[in-house]
Amino acid sequence: ISRAYLGEFPAFVLPDYVISTYWEFPAFFFLGIFAALVAVVFMASLDWADKFRPDVKKYPRWIQPAIGGLIIGILALGFPQILSVGYEATSNALNGRYELWLLLCLVLLKIGATSISMASGFGGGIFSPSLFIGAMTGGAVGLLLGMISPELASDTGLYAIIGMGAVASSVLGAPISTTLIVFEITGGYSITIAVMIASAVSSLVSSIFYKNSAFHNQLANRNIRLEGGRATYLLKSVQVSQTMDKDFFTIRDIEPLSRARELFIANGGGKLFVTDERGVMVGVLTMHELPTNIFDETTSRELTAGEIARDNPKHVKSSDALEVALALMESSGEHSLAVIDDENFPVIVGVILYSDVLREYNRALLESQGK
Repeated sequence: ISRAYLGEFPAFVLPDYVISTYWEFPAFFFLGIFAALVAVVFMASLDWADKFRPDVKKYPRWIQPAIGGLIIGILALGFPQILSVGYEATSNALNGRYELWLLLCLVLLKIGATSISMASGFGGGIFSPSLFIGAMTGGAVGLLLGMISPELASDTGLYAIIGMGAVASSVLGAPISTTLIVFEITGGYSITIAVMIASAVSSLVSSIFYKNSAFHNQLANRNIRLEGGRATYLLKSVQVSQTMDKDFFTIRDIEPLSRARELFIANGGGKLFVTDERGVMVGVLTMHELPTNIFDETTSRELTAGEIARDNPKHVKSSDALEVALALMESSGEHSLAVIDDENFPVIVGVILYSDVLREYNRALLESQGK
């Protein structure tokens, strides 16, 4: 539709770049690694901006973008290329019109300007800056390789195109889509393999530092996790404190087994949490831990709960996600876990049941299917 209305013109008019030699392919791997490092720095900067945003919100709303605008304006006095979407500057990089020092400066300044915009509440984005930063990164690498081996290195603009795809693929978390986007906006289908190589390497290396894209990181900072669908989101976003049961039985470690026997009868079995005089959990007691002669009055009076309790009981914190509790239950075989508030002072505040976690999970599955 856009081509029918605007004409069949790519976003950037470029020369017909070609790869000089197949010996150049290792350079594309190197570019992918370098692009990944730049992408990691960019995502770390965005992550900082997102977390710093609440501090900026303490100021009057009208002055928040003004602070960011003042800083970016000062930077733009020396480097106006960082302003706006940056298509003109990106086009210049893709056509090899910038020197090495300027390319490197624009990479750093655009990262800073984008992060400042995000922190101060501008209505900016990530997509276009990632293309801008990628083009500058690729152009810089191309110039460096040209200095080292001018007879093997292709045109600087070709490296700018490849770098644009490599950085954007890591930041956006979509290497295949980004490769297609680069082809679409440049019309450079002859360098398909080079863009795919650099994008794949960049995505793989950056995933070591950031498993998800910049967008997923922004959602994660707001405790919203979309991986795995709505049901998985529930397990990751709902805390144990929202599902735990506050009705549970405890027994002092110095109390006799006769008392434990009474509590088991009242509770219909289940699990008793053994605590010391401070209320700190020191063990757990189930029917399996009881001796076979529990109904012998002499035994039940002489032995205490602390003597036969199982040490180091499995537990979760009230602030943990349901996903943590479910994983611990499935790995340990426990059907219920004690819930504490503080690892250093593990006083029991509730108990989380396996059946309750599964009930919440199934409910989310049904809701996600509209049932």
